[in-house]
Amino acid sequence: MERLPCGPGAALWAVPAATRASHYRVAVPDRAFRAFLDEASALRPADQQEYLVCAALIADAECHDVREHLRPLLLPGQIKFHWTDESERRRADIVARITELGPMSVVVSHLDSRRRRVERYRRKCLESLYLELVSMEVFDLTLESRSGPQDREDRAHIVALQGQGLDRHLRIGHVRGGDEPLLWIADTVLGAINSAYLGRSRHIERLRSTLLIETRTPDSLSPEQAKGPRSSRPAGVLRPSSRPVVTGGRSQGYSGRTVRTRRCGRTRSSDVGSES
Repeated sequence: MERLPCGPGAALWAVPAATRASHYRVAVPDRAFRAFLDEASALRPADQQEYLVCAALIADAECHDVREHLRPLLLPGQIKFHWTDESERRRADIVARITELGPMSVVVSHLDSRRRRVERYRRKCLESLYLELVSMEVFDLTLESRSGPQDREDRAHIVALQGQGLDRHLRIGHVRGGDEPLLWIADTVLGAINSAYLGRSRHIERLRSTLLIETRTPDSLSPEQAKGPRSSRPAGVLRPSSRPVVTGGRSQGYSGRTVRTRRCGRTRSSDVGSES
């Protein structure tokens, strides 16, 4: 396994797929990390719809430095940057700044039929994301606030999952996007993924080095199941990377797994168990 990158945002690293047998082996932090999540929902061809969540994993001690790294990107009077509002030139500048932070992002998607209300798809994505975070011993997750009732639904959802066996150490909170620059990282990653569907894949290709995990929910449709033009994904979108990342589906339930820690040359192993 190669030596991990260090520095602001150089969070975690996974071993090559060839070294994984029946277990998922992912890097686990030696110190406290926090996760910052944004979501996106987009229509796809062949009457499909895709819901995606992305969480940027940042060492707690580096959160302030990363915020200061991102704030200079704001234009005068701008509260936050949002992918859909930015020009292509601005997008390139934002992507370049985020790429400097190193590997940090976890992306989970759910592909299904089109529908007006997508809360069910959101819950599926969040459940899979929670499992990934727990496996990496990341227990502090900040989500961008949507509305009071929707935030309460998120809290009720995780309480229900913890009643079914999800690690109770995991905690979530909600903040406004303009109040937390670290949420802008996930917005950028998801915006770049959706841009690839519109024929502009250069942004996600540049961000590929920042992706730790790309996966789908267990009951998500696969690209092969979608008919017509949807069967071919744009280059760089939720496909195995040439960098070592964990990809692929996961069986239902909370199964134990062996995880392996490696951070700046130090390695340790541990068993992360959970109830099925």
